[in-house]
Amino acid sequence: MLSKHPIEDIYAEAKAYALKGTLLDRTFIESLASARSVKEIAEKLTSTPYSKVIRRPEEVDSARKLESLLRAALALDYYRLGKWFRHSNMLTAYFRKLLGWDLKMVLRAVHQGKSFEEIMDLLYLKAEEILGRRELLVKILASSTIDEGIALLKGDPFYEPLRRALKIYKEKGDPTIFDLYIDKVVYSEIAGSVMKEKKLRKGISVNRHFWEFVELDLLRYNLTCILRGKILGLQQSEINELLVDFGKMETLKKVIEARNVEEVWRYVKRLGLKGTLNANTIESILQKLEEETRSKELSLARSSFYRKVMTPSVVLAYLKLKEREIEHISKVALGVELGLPREEILSSF
Repeated sequence: MLSKHPIEDIYAEAKAYALKGTLLDRTFIESLASARSVKEIAEKLTSTPYSKVIRRPEEVDSARKLESLLRAALALDYYRLGKWFRHSNMLTAYFRKLLGWDLKMVLRAVHQGKSFEEIMDLLYLKAEEILGRRELLVKILASSTIDEGIALLKGDPFYEPLRRALKIYKEKGDPTIFDLYIDKVVYSEIAGSVMKEKKLRKGISVNRHFWEFVELDLLRYNLTCILRGKILGLQQSEINELLVDFGKMETLKKVIEARNVEEVWRYVKRLGLKGTLNANTIESILQKLEEETRSKELSLARSSFYRKVMTPSVVLAYLKLKEREIEHISKVALGVELGLPREEILSSF
């Protein structure tokens, strides 16, 4: 029995169940919306597992700074779960989402002309520290131009994609293009990390424990790229370059080739989105895509703990739930920072 289910997996799975028990309940998160400031939210979080990263709540004076600290806690969970996990290559691939998030922040800040001190005050580079990349990102932070910053990545998986993104950025002037190319690297690695066991049509093999999560992530990523690419006015060939193959390419290419919003929505629905929508803008389809895929992901993550008891699936399921929790707290913090009414803040999740 142990040969079929290695002790390393059993330890990681048990740890995932234990960590799931430390997730904050919705009532507590909703109570944060009544806080008078982000500092007060940070103070309340010192009584939770986030205390390991929030050491000086009085210094947490912005929602962005708080979000960065919370993501540092997520990075620590990735490290602890992946240390002995047999499928650590898959966790490492997902872990790169945190690296991508920080890199997006840095490039956007350089685009906005923010100083090194301003950016460093917002970022807690725990993921980079764990993977030995902190010095590299600090150098990029200190660069005077985006060209200079990207040049420092030479030899890194993000380098060539960002060089291609740089050409488009110089034409469009919109830093969103960097987000898409960074995500291309991340999701390509996620797809590659699970290409192992289960056989799909056309001979693609994937690890059976994680495919439901990965398939949903790749669907969301690909459709997001297509829709954002259309908003940015990218060429069809440029959008095609961003796609990560996961077996639904024919329909995805029809979305790319669609000539109007109604046609885009028709093909998007063929990929699994349901419900009705007044599809008069690409932005409205993008919002619908985000809402529905996030809802499916949350349902899948929660159900994994009783549908797939003590399987490797629960490790990724916990990390998905943790990421969702951080998103909710961050939205609350941003709402408090902007002075929004409590009801409006809570309606955002």
